Amino acid sequence: MAGNVYLWETTAANNDDADGDVNWSEGQLPGTINSSARGMMAAVAGWLKDINGTLATGGSSSAYTVTSNTAYPALATGIMLGVKANHSSTGTSTLTLNALTTKYIIKCTQATAELHIVANNMKATGNYMLRYDADALGAAGAWILLNPTIE
Repeated sequence: MAGNVYLWETTAANNDDADGDVNWSEGQLPGTINSSARGMMAAVAGWLKDINGTLATGGSSSAYTVTSNTAYPALATGIMLGVKANHSSTGTSTLTLNALTTKYIIKCTQATAELHIVANNMKATGNYMLRYDADALGAAGAWILLNPTIE
């Protein structure tokens, strides 16, 4: 895995060495430019593959796993994943990203802000968007399922 767009900042001057795979230091040697550009391209390609729905989950029953194209050092608010479910949810479920900490998958409803997903909120072969939020579930952190299947 190369690069991580979640390490980049919106202040350009802070991005000279924000990502270990991308070096845009002021006055850098000409021979490092090629590697920096390729590292940046790899980071964007990995992020795109993480959100475009081509990631397939693993696991079974109520435990989903997924391996992303981006090397995340830790879970952080805002990480987005577009996944294709390998099985239907059976009730309260969890997701483990890249062997990081396992977290619950929740949904938000009009009546109640946060609820654990239930059976079939994720259907086998369905495409789903998940967003990690460290403040969810009383700051325990959780994956928010943005498009649960409603029956």
